[in-house]
Amino acid sequence: MTPILSLRRLSRRFGGTLAVDDVSLDIAAGEIHGLIGPSGCGKSTLLRMIAGFENLDAGEIRLSDERIDGIAPERRGIGIVFQDYALFPHMTVAGNLQFAMKATPRSERPARLASLLAMVKLEGLEQRFPDQLSGGQQQRVALARTFAAAPRLVLLDEPFSNLDAELRETARDEIRGVLKATGLSILLVTHDREEALTFCDRISVMKDGRIRQTGTPTLVYDRPIDAFVAGFLGPVTILAGRADGEMADTAAGRLAITPGGHGHLTLALRPESLAVAAEGPLHGTVATRSFRGARLSLGVMLGGLQVNVDAPPACPAQPGDAIALVQRAPAIVLAS
Repeated sequence: MTPILSLRRLSRRFGGTLAVDDVSLDIAAGEIHGLIGPSGCGKSTLLRMIAGFENLDAGEIRLSDERIDGIAPERRGIGIVFQDYALFPHMTVAGNLQFAMKATPRSERPARLASLLAMVKLEGLEQRFPDQLSGGQQQRVALARTFAAAPRLVLLDEPFSNLDAELRETARDEIRGVLKATGLSILLVTHDREEALTFCDRISVMKDGRIRQTGTPTLVYDRPIDAFVAGFLGPVTILAGRADGEMADTAAGRLAITPGGHGHLTLALRPESLAVAAEGPLHGTVATRSFRGARLSLGVMLGGLQVNVDAPPACPAQPGDAIALVQRAPAIVLAS
């Protein structure tokens, strides 16, 4: 199947800095794809190249198998929702949406407006101005305005960063449902790992202008290719091991590993892979204790190495206590 968006060997240099370095990526029709990475990794530059706001030094961009990197931004058929939503403050909700309906015949605009308002659950608010709306409502207006122009692809640039923590999770769930209902292909840029893992069908992790790994959130989290990807997607302990099949000897003790292997390997151990037990093969000492509400984070010294362990909030272990651990999941063998 031909991808809706195809990037081939894109590069962009600013002076001596290669901001985007030989990036290739395909996005399928109807897919929500997340570009995730630390500040300065090149994800926003890549987004701007796709939109047409940034020139290419090398490579090509195809949308619906049409090469678009030489086409003006307004003719690419791409919708963009910016971090600050970029709504017109002097226009009502209806005015903002109708502004994007230039290609819609006037006789069809009232029905189209009603359809868009229903889609984003803003019926009855069409006469309000942006400053009379909550942050989540403004975000939905920005999405509806993007849909109004009937784009082939939608780019989302850190769309939830302006929302408070309490609203962010609810907004993510609502907006994901709206986006999937449209059938549009979506490219989301974010530095928030939870956002990428919960919102996207697939993710691409970037570092230093390159894509390090692409896959479903589950695959990339459970099978990170290297220590950077493992650490960026969540707390992890990186340790060396000597493997003999499904087990490896490490500074923390003898651990089950996946996939199995032989010889010297680098392993990633997630906090949820270990559990506190009355008896267990791993014995250590509690070094730190951090209450996180629904869970407790323990730093445990195992053979001179501190590992992170998730525990129930009621766990009584305190710094200095001896503790036994069992593995709930194997340590992950990193490819590099």
